[in-house]
Amino acid sequence: MKGIVSSVTIALLGTAGVILWQNPLASADDAAAVAQIAKGITVLIDGVNPGSGIIVGREGSTYTVLTAAHVIPVQDEYDIVTSDKQKYPLRYSTVQKVAGVDMATAKFTSDKSYPVASLGDATKVTEGSPVYVAGFPKPGPAITQPVYNFTIGRVTANASQPLADGYGLVYSNSTLPGMSGGPVLDRQGKLVGVHGRADGGQLERQTETVYVKTGFNLGIPINTYLKMAPNPAVVAVAPTAAPVPRPVAPKPVAVHPSRADDFYLLASDRYRQGDLAGAMNQLSQALRANPNYAAAFATRGVMRYIQRDQQGAIQDFDQAIRLDPNYAEPYVGRGLARSALGDRMGAIEDYTRAMELRPTYAEAHYNRGVVFYNLGKVREGIEDLRRAADLYLQQGNPTEYQRTQETLRVATSNCRQQIRTLCDW
Repeated sequence: MKGIVSSVTIALLGTAGVILWQNPLASADDAAAVAQIAKGITVLIDGVNPGSGIIVGREGSTYTVLTAAHVIPVQDEYDIVTSDKQKYPLRYSTVQKVAGVDMATAKFTSDKSYPVASLGDATKVTEGSPVYVAGFPKPGPAITQPVYNFTIGRVTANASQPLADGYGLVYSNSTLPGMSGGPVLDRQGKLVGVHGRADGGQLERQTETVYVKTGFNLGIPINTYLKMAPNPAVVAVAPTAAPVPRPVAPKPVAVHPSRADDFYLLASDRYRQGDLAGAMNQLSQALRANPNYAAAFATRGVMRYIQRDQQGAIQDFDQAIRLDPNYAEPYVGRGLARSALGDRMGAIEDYTRAMELRPTYAEAHYNRGVVFYNLGKVREGIEDLRRAADLYLQQGNPTEYQRTQETLRVATSNCRQQIRTLCDW
């Protein structure tokens, strides 16, 4: 009705979107080289619930694809789509699942020549090491086709005692539904893990349900496959490849942790079960084991923010930044907490710093755009929001692309509406 302004509530991303812990760790040349490798070996597994996979073996015209078992859980019609957009039927009779581990292999046949993954050693990937994850996020109303996604991040934990289903690697890469089964690669482009989980949870706040992600992205070390898989195809990945050693896989049971990485992994498990207090306790134990664990400070800061302990969150983000000044995500987390306390100029400074460290950081652009708009700097706000939308489109993130477009519709409408933020209560 003319003359009536409706209320619009849109959350700052990072809370109703994604808080992910990563920063530039390798040169652009390193990333470009790994990106080229990843694109060749990563496949789309197209079905009712699409996922991703990795070409790990070839015998004649038969290729073996490694993926997460939950990507191909039951016999159905699946197609494997390779990097050249060719589609091949997945022969479900060839599926082999690794007992007790969220891993499976399947086969397809082709006379074409496709690259095969080179195996690495996950035990040598330590906290802070750069890693790359590739895959095909699920499409949505705004992005109707799966778009290949390659993300840069770093290892936040490599536990000695994996969780059930074999998960032992934790990393900061921005991952989306549909990327399960995709490769986790080291800076040499060698396969060190299979991506499987990106923890998220629902958080009820007044009349809204918002989605929170803490950066607990989980993968299964490739060593586990080499140890436990029946007749692993990757041992003979290519005729010219050197024999691949078969490292001993850790037992897939987490008990009596003693290392900071183990506590961090247990924190992800507690969070996934909805036990926020338990997750925070595990993070605190990780910090007692390693007081210089920047990722643990940053993740605990996220959880304190969720609990509306903004001062405590800022203290943790400050510590993460002190330990690693080039760590982009704690700046976004601190910006959210500062905004919640009414310090919008401080929030803008933090978002700007995060964008300086990582120009493609869509959440930082979105958050700064919302704050600019609500401060009356409409032009600056719209510029940031449009940049965020472009980045989400490029990154194949249909959910946040649609959210940003809805925010832009409010910001560019003729009537002046306030874009409320969850952290402005």
